[in-house]
Amino acid sequence: MGRLDRFCITSYSVKAPVGLKVCVISDLHGKKYGKENERLISAVKNISPDIICIPGDLVTALKNERYEQLYGDNIQKAVDDELAFLKTICGIAPVYYSPGNHEERMKSSKGIRREIYEYYFSELEKAGIFYLDNLSQIVRIGEKRIKITGLSIDLGYYRKLKKVKMDRGYVKSLATDERESDYEILLAHNPDYFENYKETGAGLVLSGHTHGGLIRLPFIGAVISPNLTFFPKYDAGRFDEDGRTMIVSKGLGTHTFNIRINDMAEVLDITLNNNDV
Repeated sequence: MGRLDRFCITSYSVKAPVGLKVCVISDLHGKKYGKENERLISAVKNISPDIICIPGDLVTALKNERYEQLYGDNIQKAVDDELAFLKTICGIAPVYYSPGNHEERMKSSKGIRREIYEYYFSELEKAGIFYLDNLSQIVRIGEKRIKITGLSIDLGYYRKLKKVKMDRGYVKSLATDERESDYEILLAHNPDYFENYKETGAGLVLSGHTHGGLIRLPFIGAVISPNLTFFPKYDAGRFDEDGRTMIVSKGLGTHTFNIRINDMAEVLDITLNNNDV
């Protein structure tokens, strides 16, 4: 079945016009590694990043009835652990967080799930975390300007059993920040649409969502994607196309199917530099 209490740190080096150390935490889904997530926090500290990027699904969108069973009307308790973790790592480096499909489900809901969403994200703002819901932030590194954009695509693009076609220009209509920068990092949860993400001109796309396929075969990779299609093209790891790079995290948590076979959870340690890679 694979161990669900372990994770690794996977390192990448990407050529860019600026030096930057990026830690990527994806698809945590409320998972804890040690008391108060101490092992995960320690790993982030050891990476010593300049920025921390979260391309979605830090939380899991439960059904309203399940929230009520677990927490009653105590919406604060429903997300206490995630908030405590975020506030801690925010003290290590600035945190840039974009939505995944679970955050989007909470946002589009009614009832207690929507109340939890509103409380959770109001607390993120208070903590100084940059929640990028089709928004960008400029980060200055010396004389260079890095744009970090968080993309939020419609939930229809997460349908089961097939990939829904995305029209050209759709991504650019969402990521509308025209401020100039020397380099752009795009946080885009669903890696299926790399072809569309390249339209933004971002040099680096950071994705998750796949959980590595949960089951991986040697020389083949992921067996099945979260939308229940077999052998997804962009399953995990690094993909270079047309001068753009996408790195897909296998994530840290699971939901619904709590297995990992040949598919260890991971934190990404990405070094941007202007040397050949």
